[in-house]
Amino acid sequence: MRKITLVAVAALTALSASENLEDALRQSRVTLDARAFYFDRSFDKSNTPNATALTIGGIAKVETGEFFGVRLGIAQYGSYLAGLTDRKDGGGTSLLESGTNNNLSFVGESYAKYSHGKTHLQIGKQRLFTPLANDHDLRLLPSTYQGFVIRTGELKDTLVELGLIERYSGFTSTYNTFKDMSTIWGNRGLAYGYIENISLKNTKIIAQYAKALDADTIAVKDYKYASARYAITKDSFVESQYGSNDYRVQKDSKMYGATVGMNFDFIDGAVVYNKILGNAWRAIESGAMYTDWQQGYGNYEPSEALGGYIILKPIKDATIKLGKVYIWAKEQSIRDDFAETMIDAWYKVNNLNKLRVRYSIKDETNKASAYGIANNRTGYDDRIDFRVVYYYSFATR
Repeated sequence: MRKITLVAVAALTALSASENLEDALRQSRVTLDARAFYFDRSFDKSNTPNATALTIGGIAKVETGEFFGVRLGIAQYGSYLAGLTDRKDGGGTSLLESGTNNNLSFVGESYAKYSHGKTHLQIGKQRLFTPLANDHDLRLLPSTYQGFVIRTGELKDTLVELGLIERYSGFTSTYNTFKDMSTIWGNRGLAYGYIENISLKNTKIIAQYAKALDADTIAVKDYKYASARYAITKDSFVESQYGSNDYRVQKDSKMYGATVGMNFDFIDGAVVYNKILGNAWRAIESGAMYTDWQQGYGNYEPSEALGGYIILKPIKDATIKLGKVYIWAKEQSIRDDFAETMIDAWYKVNNLNKLRVRYSIKDETNKASAYGIANNRTGYDDRIDFRVVYYYSFATR
């Protein structure tokens, strides 16, 4: 009897699993995030090559419904030269494969996600949205990471995320495979913890800590970041931030920042400030500085930055951001010594279509330009960026 009962239970379980699997497949969600991106970057020096590319592509993704709490997801990423610009001019646009200027076509996401209440475990290739490691959806494709992540919102007013990452697809996914990061993150990757908390009235606090599990052969042992945002009124806020790195051999770094802003129905605005002391400040991928919207996305040298922006809302579903920032180098390295002016306009055509146009002018100081010429270094010359992005997305079940 016991054997029969076990067989019966097993049979019923298999039948139930079969039905649940069929339901999960029927409830799969198919999405297409299609984009067209034109990028034009010109420099004032004849020996610094300009960069131009027009690519089309995006993300085609399938995610199943739940099967015993598990969802499976896979997404094909692609960025393809449209044929109106030369492939040799695509270097530096981050729209084509790094080093070759080939088209990009690879599996950018492939994961299993288990959910129980407000807790989720996700294993595989996935996008991240933390301050020190996020998807930086700034070009045609976002960045993605390989590892596992646990997120939970079970604690009141608190989100906690723990993760381990070992490889990633490059800044804005410029590799046709996932890049080996052992020389930068260590042979066993980076473990991190992230927390958001809104328990204090009108205040949001976030913090992240990441540590290399094998730091003996790499430069940066760990990464720290924290910020606090306080709503003074419903239309005004003040925010502060802090970041630092511990280096294995070199001296450590510190980053401080502050911003004060106001939001209204027709216009928003803010004043922003950042300062870096000691060594170069680094994030895991790019940066989370308040002045990062135009300072670039590499390592940040000791410097001081002051700027501001306003966001105009001339018509419904349209915004125009006007900003300017000044950066002064503070120590021997003078890479970060320039001013930049930016115009960033968005228009929502409808629920499926969006258009973005961005124009920026980077003006290096005479000191920085002279240093670049004397040492035959790129990145110390004036440049103009022009970008046009069209987004079209739809989803089916």
